[in-house]
Amino acid sequence: MTRRNCTEFDKISRALFNLGHQDITDFENEIVSRPRGRKGSIKVAEQAFMKVVTGLSLSNLLEVGGNDGRHSRRFLEETSTTVHTFEPNVFAIPFFAEIVSNERFRFNPFGLSDRAGLETFNILTGLQGRDFEPVNGCSSFAGLDRPDANYRQVAAIMQRGDTYVSKLSIEGAFGLWVDVEGYAKFVLEGFGDRLANAAVVLCETEVLDLYSTGANADDVVRSLQAAGHEIVFRDFQNFGQFNILSVHQSVAAEARALVRPILQPFVDGLKIQPD
Repeated sequence: MTRRNCTEFDKISRALFNLGHQDITDFENEIVSRPRGRKGSIKVAEQAFMKVVTGLSLSNLLEVGGNDGRHSRRFLEETSTTVHTFEPNVFAIPFFAEIVSNERFRFNPFGLSDRAGLETFNILTGLQGRDFEPVNGCSSFAGLDRPDANYRQVAAIMQRGDTYVSKLSIEGAFGLWVDVEGYAKFVLEGFGDRLANAAVVLCETEVLDLYSTGANADDVVRSLQAAGHEIVFRDFQNFGQFNILSVHQSVAAEARALVRPILQPFVDGLKIQPD
């Protein structure tokens, strides 16, 4: 499968890791293949995200793609922010039973998109002959672009992000976490001008056509940059699928100071030499 829609993403990667003209595919594959390398890089990105949320004392954090609630619980435990979780998979609801009564938690059984209405939601039930539990982190309004993926399709509600923040009168800066398996482009577009209110964004993106929606790395980068964001890190989550960490220009100096002690050791540890 050929990497595509990632020209801007690759430019940022080269700048962040001082790559020069080194082959970006070889670099990514080498880092992803390192023992614990994938786990290490996503943990670095998550730690930096949390540091900005807590360091800037953000009042609201929007988690798009709640899955089994593990991150929702972490956000509630480690921050003082109000956590707004969006998860359209109805099978996931029981995973949030213990925290729905928390005064700082807002559970939304619908997804975010660039439009409102009903859409087909794909619940992954099997892959490569293996059966999956209905809550597995791989369900989405998109679907894996492969014939061995089996889905249970249900109708789910979607809403625009800017509509949501307006309805709940979220006026100040907020944190934004997007993990939606190939659907990130549409989530970001749905925030419109309100994407500029996101002080920090951690967003999963793809450089391969893993999903029916296609590779979206540059779409994500352009949406963030158009909203005034600077990309400060990208991880090495998996082959063809990575996370982007960005901060808004209005808080860039303060945010960079917060995340530098977390990000720089990882970058230095790669020991990549310029060409």
